[in-house]
Amino acid sequence: MMDGFKLRQDIEWQRTAQLASWVISAHVKKPPSADKLLGKDKDGKQRSRKVVSIEEKRATLADLESTLGRTVSKHG
Repeated sequence: MMDGFKLRQDIEWQRTAQLASWVISAHVKKPPSADKLLGKDKDGKQRSRKVVSIEEKRATLADLESTLGRTVSKHG
């Protein structure tokens, strides 16, 4: 029963992502695919999520600020 439930959920998410892709396509030149919106690679498999440390985030932010030549807003 659980496998059937998960399959139905996946189908519903796929349908929702396809509709979102169609809506986005009216506003951008190259809309994302439904799979891309769902975080899947081109083979339809779920991409792994890379865990980024706070140091890596700060380094990326510093790089962005130096590229832009201004400070990006900071929260907290």
